[in-house]
Amino acid sequence: WQQNFRTGYVQQWILSLQKELIRDSLLEVNYVGNHALGLGATYPANNPPPGPGAIPARRPLAAFTRGPVFRAAPWATSYYHGISARFEKRFSRGFSYLASFTFGRALDTASEFAVCDACGASGDDQVQNPSDLKGSQKGLANHHVGRRFVFSGSWELPFGHNKPFAQTGAARYLLGGWALSGIVTMADGIPFTPSLSFDNANTGGPNRPNRIRSGKLDNPTVQRYFDVDAFVFPAQFTYGNSGRNVLVGPGTNSFDFSVHRSFRLPINEVSELQFRGEAFNALNRPHFDLPGSTIGTASAGVLGATTVPNRQLQLGVKIVF
Repeated sequence: WQQNFRTGYVQQWILSLQKELIRDSLLEVNYVGNHALGLGATYPANNPPPGPGAIPARRPLAAFTRGPVFRAAPWATSYYHGISARFEKRFSRGFSYLASFTFGRALDTASEFAVCDACGASGDDQVQNPSDLKGSQKGLANHHVGRRFVFSGSWELPFGHNKPFAQTGAARYLLGGWALSGIVTMADGIPFTPSLSFDNANTGGPNRPNRIRSGKLDNPTVQRYFDVDAFVFPAQFTYGNSGRNVLVGPGTNSFDFSVHRSFRLPINEVSELQFRGEAFNALNRPHFDLPGSTIGTASAGVLGATTVPNRQLQLGVKIVF
């Protein structure tokens, strides 16, 4: 079943400074913040408190139903504070680039604002303790990325017709019309929540372990990405004290590159034939998915999959007219 409620609201504030430093170049620094209240989200409304005994008979609504019930209500909140900087050189003399950096922190009590009938939270939004939604669920948002740097640029090589060098002769045909472009992306990973593989509290819901230290490792490896021993089983019939999204997964470090050459076509002044060669993840770096997070299993702390394909190369032809 589902409860009707009024929609929440968002408060947002932005401060932006821009300055032209040199010709065709712009520096921009921004502060962005927002706070959302009364966001609709679901939580289990018929889970009993921790304790022994059969779960169906101990449910709060056992007189009406002994099955799980998910309630939709405006209880979720979110917060974001971030600083971003952008330096842009507009295209001139065959060259342009854009560098941007973002540093921020996104917190919330639920990232999946599902309000449909019987659609409970999933993944890192699962509620362990329905009687303490704001206290037990507040943590990094599922989409939180603390730091992100992106640099992109393009360069038309200075050779050939209407260029500074190799304007005539064989050099014009060999070197003219070439251009390079690329994108470098470096970013922190997204957070995740360690959990237990069994119902330790005996409530019919998800269970988390006790956290006895941070769980972060200075030198993580593929087989041991986080300190699994920092998470232990709590006493029987109790909730674990570990919070939601307390650890952060592997980040991104990728480089995409392309080289192309254009040949003018005798159709009109702007028509050309363009040959392109492109490399995605050109350095062939592995980008791992989140590690196994179920404490007590063999996969806990293990990076077992990737999120970005290995190096990909492609060739293409494009006609511009």
